[in-house]
Amino acid sequence: MKLELRKESVKEVRNANMVPGIVYGKKIDTLVVKVEEKLIKNALNEFGKSKTFKVELDGKTHTVYLKEVQLDAYRGNKIIHFDLQKVSEKDKMITHIPVVALHKDAVEKRKLFVQIVSTTIETEYGVGKGITSFDIDVSNFNAGDAVYVKDLVAKASKDLRILEDPEKMVLIVKEPSIKIERTEVAEETTEEESEEGTEETKE
Repeated sequence: MKLELRKESVKEVRNANMVPGIVYGKKIDTLVVKVEEKLIKNALNEFGKSKTFKVELDGKTHTVYLKEVQLDAYRGNKIIHFDLQKVSEKDKMITHIPVVALHKDAVEKRKLFVQIVSTTIETEYGVGKGITSFDIDVSNFNAGDAVYVKDLVAKASKDLRILEDPEKMVLIVKEPSIKIERTEVAEETTEEESEEGTEETKE
């Protein structure tokens, strides 16, 4: 991905369909940059905020990852700013990797729902060894079935070191709770009280 040094105002950059950002890290001064909107969007979709990738800036190539991304919820989660952190090949990274439940529709067809308790998992890994998400296939899960951090540890690559409590729950499949409709009961009570009041008046 090719970055450019930014000299214009943030408003001018965004009006040109580009996104402002910064690059910082070891052995590099903090640089104010800009990039084409479609390029940063593609990088976020492909690498998330946990995988490293290469960028070119001022004739030099750097290994970076998306440390922070600011989205504008009022404009369809449009990316309005980003932070890239430069890393070296020998660095160890610690990031929060998101949890994704796959095939939730198969569960929902059986009138169940998936509750993600831990939306991200703190994980340590070497540069180039990260993953974009912990994907959990819930298609065959039944009510009460759950996944814990220790289950992720058992299936994770040896390159990943999960830093969470092994007994921490990640997700669980539940039956929908039944809401008790109290409106009718209240109306019946009101009618009974009204009838009793009428009888008392007649007496």
